[in-house]
Amino acid sequence: MEWKIILKYYLPALVGFLIYFAGALSTGHVFDGSGNIHIGRLIFHCFVLLLSFIGVTIGVSVELTRFKRGPETEATSTEKNPQETTHVQQIMKESPGGSQVVNINKTENPIHKPIVRGIANVEVTIESDDDFDGVVINIGAYLAFVKDSKALLKTSSIGYRASQIGDSRVVYKGNFEMDGNDPAVGHAVSFLKETEYIQVEFGRMPSNSKVLGGHAICLVNDSIRFEFSIPAQKTQDRCIFIHNVEDTLKILNEPNL
Repeated sequence: MEWKIILKYYLPALVGFLIYFAGALSTGHVFDGSGNIHIGRLIFHCFVLLLSFIGVTIGVSVELTRFKRGPETEATSTEKNPQETTHVQQIMKESPGGSQVVNINKTENPIHKPIVRGIANVEVTIESDDDFDGVVINIGAYLAFVKDSKALLKTSSIGYRASQIGDSRVVYKGNFEMDGNDPAVGHAVSFLKETEYIQVEFGRMPSNSKVLGGHAICLVNDSIRFEFSIPAQKTQDRCIFIHNVEDTLKILNEPNL
């Protein structure tokens, strides 16, 4: 392969010089008026030949270096990315034709990616004659994924809306966001499958309110979506609970391979 690279550069250079020198001969730029070789002109033509071969040599050297380093560079790039193979599981599956190796790259599955962002949209309807209709500011609200009375992930906001919609019903609506220092940050999304229940609270909502129903939609890393129904209940203080979370969180389980 190397000789092909050498010919690729030197052969055109040699042919080009021969054409140039033939032109010089035909125009009388090699001999003097007496028919003798003109030393000065000959030196100039030799200098042209030397320059062309220097240029060709540089080009050949660069291409040979790339050719020789090609496989080595690929090996180096593989060695520099051990994380790409660290997360790969090899699982043996039996098939009629024998054992088959299946590679699964966990980093490609969004449930294995670290949590960096969490948002929630919550709507709750309570029974109330409160005629308030507007935005509540500085009386916070939150939604939390809870285990052992501790929040695994918490989204919150200092502003939300409360509106009387008639028939003694008030609707609370809020868009919450996870804080950048939340304990969930850095954990894999699958860590949320440990959640025992969801807890919601709106600071303006009266204690021991009668909840008629509602829903909560949570989005983690802009890719994993959870939707929970809020059942009818009476708040404990102002806290609303969603206990049946198993079906919604089952998307965080490992695939059955």
